[in-house]
Amino acid sequence: MMRAPKAALGAVLVAACGLEAVGLAPREGPGEDAGAGNDGPIEIGDAPTEADASTDANGLDAPSDAPLTFCRKLASPATFCADFDDPSDASPGAGWESSFGDGGVSITESTSTFASAPRALHVTSSQGVSAGLRRTFVVSSQITIELDARFVTVSDSGVVGPLRVTPPAPFPGQDFYFYTQVFDSYFQQYDRYSDLPLATLAPNTWHHISLSMTVSGGNWVVDASVDGVAGWTNHTMDHPWTKPVTIDVDVGLILYGLQADEGYVDNVVVRAQ
Repeated sequence: MMRAPKAALGAVLVAACGLEAVGLAPREGPGEDAGAGNDGPIEIGDAPTEADASTDANGLDAPSDAPLTFCRKLASPATFCADFDDPSDASPGAGWESSFGDGGVSITESTSTFASAPRALHVTSSQGVSAGLRRTFVVSSQITIELDARFVTVSDSGVVGPLRVTPPAPFPGQDFYFYTQVFDSYFQQYDRYSDLPLATLAPNTWHHISLSMTVSGGNWVVDASVDGVAGWTNHTMDHPWTKPVTIDVDVGLILYGLQADEGYVDNVVVRAQ
């Protein structure tokens, strides 16, 4: 049964859809600089501020004839929402700050496979590297991330996931991931796996993933679930971060031990305080 090592390999930044590529050194574990060799994120357009993103995502300033997309239907405003559906900016990087990946990857939008019509993020990789979109959030007391994900294949030779949450130095390697393989699926922070075993995610099926980190009584507490089944419930973070903390939220195709895969992400909702 495969598990990612204590410090799973990081991706290298690439600009999909015509952006330039720069390198990001892999994370080797504590003591390594997570940003070593990184020339900085690739700007993919003027990302809205959190206030702008919340307003736009929830349609508060939308014209009366704007389509009721997933983000515009949210019951309460989010810090950030990406459903890849806005017809005025139909590009995968709309609202995100950068993309990551390297040779053999493609970051586009699909109009044929989605959790909510008419589009979803579509990411492929053929050379064993992770790829997707990134946005940074400052967190003082809580962050909750929810998304829908779908993978074309689930393998016994490696793991694949749609989500990575990365804190800055001095916390190299202390990322959060969600991974699935043919044996099972699990959340992971560095060398700690989710408390409860989870079933493997069926391929070519949409799954809902939720990860929440909250400061409670001076500790960071983690809750995480897949399709409503808990992996962590009120779990004290094994490698706590400082407060406040600036984190990168990556969505797309996060690979370890796989040379190729294809996946979709839709309906990303982030609420940060």
